[in-house]
Amino acid sequence: MNIKNYNFGETQVTAIVNDGNYIWYSFLGVAGESILRKVSAYDITQVLYELTLSVDKIVKLKISGSYLYVIVEDDTILLYRYTKVNPLTSPSTVNIPVGINEYPIDLTLIGTDLFILFPGSLSGENAKIVKYNSSLVFQVTIDMNEVGKVINDAKAIDTDATNLWIITYESPAKLIKVYGSGFSWNYNYWTIL
Repeated sequence: MNIKNYNFGETQVTAIVNDGNYIWYSFLGVAGESILRKVSAYDITQVLYELTLSVDKIVKLKISGSYLYVIVEDDTILLYRYTKVNPLTSPSTVNIPVGINEYPIDLTLIGTDLFILFPGSLSGENAKIVKYNSSLVFQVTIDMNEVGKVINDAKAIDTDATNLWIITYESPAKLIKVYGSGFSWNYNYWTIL
């Protein structure tokens, strides 16, 4: 077995995603700038691209088709979308929608629709999911605040191709199934012991 070690000059990796022969990863920002790199999966010292984003933190990376989606902690921008083959061109961006008061924590896709999760951890907030179509046009906010079913402290989101699944880090934790389509979404949850 051949083990290679590589010490990064930066201190904290905040997100990573595998793209077959390539790895994309990000470092925690310094003075409002974060670093995003694309490297060879076979030799991570081979940096193909290094981008500097003017954001406090890159939270999550997701690849779908020919795009790299980057959700961030920033006062204005919510999402950057880069083309994988040439990320040096200007990315598409999405601003934080009205009514969202927290930073995003995760994202997933159903087909070409993008779903971004907000935790509901701040006082007076509950979990929310914001949906965008493939053109990055806002579609709907799924507000998880039904009477008797308020969701707080959401941690992660995933999909089974038709439903969204969310896990919380409340005590006890909850597993939430979000189902529907278009502008009409409902949810149920189960307590996990």
